[in-house]
Amino acid sequence: MPTNNQLVREIERVLSPGPTPEARSAAYEAELVRRYHAGECLTCADKREARRIIHRNTTH
Repeated sequence: MPTNNQLVREIERVLSPGPTPEARSAAYEAELVRRYHAGECLTCADKREARRIIHRNTTH
């Protein structure tokens, strides 16, 4: 059975505010574009999404 300290740490971990959805999304997009430019193996959908992000960021 977990101790009280373990339970408190688990509750704090679950309730702690993580990155906002916008920050998570921006981090995901940045990583996808980085992998695309690095020539890493991506699915066709991921490549299409990376090109869409690059286009959006360079034309708007």
